[in-house]
Amino acid sequence: MTKSETETAKRINGGIFLADVDLSNPIAFGLTDRKVFFTKTGTTILQPSKDRYATVAQYLPEAYVSGYVSKDNRAKISNSAAILVASAGAGTVVLFAEDPNYRHYWHGTDRLFLNSIFFGSEISGGRF
Repeated sequence: MTKSETETAKRINGGIFLADVDLSNPIAFGLTDRKVFFTKTGTTILQPSKDRYATVAQYLPEAYVSGYVSKDNRAKISNSAAILVASAGAGTVVLFAEDPNYRHYWHGTDRLFLNSIFFGSEISGGRF
C-alpha cells in the first residue's frame, strides 16, 4: 500500500450518515422524524454524553448510507454523537460533529443549527 492510499483511507470526504435525533430536545423543534441525514466531511468524532439528555443526535449503529468512507472510519462514526450540548460557565455550548450548513444540502440539519441559535440559551447540558 502506498502512502497516498494510506492517507486517503484516513480521510472522510462527504460521506452520508444517518443519526437519531431526540425530538424532545429544543434543538429538534419542528422536526417530525427522528432520523436525520448528516454529511460527514471531517474526522471529528464526539463521544456521547453520560447525560442522555445532552446527546441531541447520535449516529446509528449502522449509520453509513453512501460516499467513500473506510471501514475503520465507519466503525468510529457508528454510535458516536452528532450533536451534544454542555454547560460552560454561565452559558451553553452546542457541539456539532459536522458543519450543519455544509453546502446547504440537508434542510434538516439547517433547522438543527438555527434551533441551536434560537433555543440554545434555554437548554442546560452536561459538563465537559
